[in-house]
Amino acid sequence: MKFYLAEKNIGASATREQVDDLIRRLKALGWDVHYGEKGNQLTDESEKGLEEKIMSDFADDFIRCLDEMTSR
Repeated sequence: MKFYLAEKNIGASATREQVDDLIRRLKALGWDVHYGEKGNQLTDESEKGLEEKIMSDFADDFIRCLDEMTSR
């Protein structure tokens, strides 16, 4: 699944640099993440029916990465 993130996804005062850092961290965990405000997209037929699980796993990593960014 391909995910898109922009400043609005991480907070009203977020910067592009923060979004780029978050994207870099998520990519390091194996996620297909890009800058932008598009909707998330399935990238393979095998993902059909697994959207909720994939998005839940992504959300877990997203929160963990945000926590790491704010705790430094």
